[in-house]
Amino acid sequence: MRRTTDTVRLKGPNVDVMLAAQQEDRPAHPFYYGRIFEIFHVEAFLHSKGSRVTRSPQIRTVPIVRLRWFASDLSQPLHRRRLHRITFLGGVHETHWDPASLAFVDPSDIIRTMHAIPAFIFGPPVKPLSPSILTENGRHEYSAYYVNE
Repeated sequence: MRRTTDTVRLKGPNVDVMLAAQQEDRPAHPFYYGRIFEIFHVEAFLHSKGSRVTRSPQIRTVPIVRLRWFASDLSQPLHRRRLHRITFLGGVHETHWDPASLAFVDPSDIIRTMHAIPAFIFGPPVKPLSPSILTENGRHEYSAYYVNE
């Protein structure tokens, strides 16, 4: 059993992740949730804070993940003995995605992967209106999910 790392595969079941909520936001829920749809390794110039630009700046390979945010459904208090419900930020039926629903994240900020259980009570899966990188191969998305941490 491995407890220190989770393996993320874009084509596998472990594409949903949880991140710690930022303290300055003072969220009603302690975690943010997202679905990874791209993984990058970029060459970046490294400049430390307060340093001058040098003639030979350091170049470092930096891993970055791009994810689509889930929105927490806070209609149910967290102290109830129910699974937490989430939906995609920006909705499932949208043809134009809200830029705020996407983000680039440092992989070290990801706490772990999580299992998003489809909430069947909110209806059958919805086929996207147009092909998109967010919905791989026309994959159907549910309107809501339950978080199985």
